[in-house]
Amino acid sequence: MARRVRDFGLAPDQLVTSGAKRALETAKALACELALRPDQVLVQPEFYTAGLQELLCLLRRQNDQWLHLMVVGHNPGLQDLGGYLTGWKLPKFPTAAVVHMHLRIDRWCDLDLAHGTVELLDYPKLHR
Repeated sequence: MARRVRDFGLAPDQLVTSGAKRALETAKALACELALRPDQVLVQPEFYTAGLQELLCLLRRQNDQWLHLMVVGHNPGLQDLGGYLTGWKLPKFPTAAVVHMHLRIDRWCDLDLAHGTVELLDYPKLHR
């Protein structure tokens, strides 16, 4: 999936990840495939148990210098966040799912309900 992310041309300024073992492994694979510098990977241990409201608060506090964020985390929080941001009932995210959203915001603190549109939804079982 990391190669697919690269092939889609998704290149974040910052990758924000949960501190859980599998999330860190995923973030490491993504960072390697996307040639990210170590300072472009931010571990946020609180992502592990974060629900919708906690994720929103964490993302709203991101530095506005980052125009493109990539988040590696867990369900149900990320699925709920995706639905909230896009206003679209997203299907259950399988393991290693990738959702690319375009957000109509100028600052991370402006992140709110239905400010985004889904540009891409991909996961490994789509390619079997």
